[in-house]
Amino acid sequence: SQFSKFPHWLKMRNEIQMYYRKRLQNLPICLPEDVIGHSWQTFMIILSNKLDRSEIIRKLKLKGVETNLGAQGLHCLEYYKHKYPEMCSHENGNNAEVLFEQGLTLPCHPGMSLEDAETVVQALESVLREN
Repeated sequence: SQFSKFPHWLKMRNEIQMYYRKRLQNLPICLPEDVIGHSWQTFMIILSNKLDRSEIIRKLKLKGVETNLGAQGLHCLEYYKHKYPEMCSHENGNNAEVLFEQGLTLPCHPGMSLEDAETVVQALESVLREN
């Protein structure tokens, strides 16, 4: 029954990602690639390795913006490091590790308005200026 809503959801998510892309392009972050056909289930930015992502998440939450880790790297989790040490070497600095350690997912859902997206942008700008 929700399938009929899907085109609208895609449209709204796309509008939000385009808004983020326009407003965040001058910040010291890496934006996701704009891929045709992407559903924009999430909008993950990559923070500089000079920033403490946990601190950024905490400060954004204080400003009313919920964010989360951008990606999971199973080989970076403690359980896997102990159970499979030969597979969990951090010597290569691969993309999975970068995304796991520096990825940050911003709110992006069809219930958001562009005003909500602007609130996220302003909070992120403020937090990054503080760091």
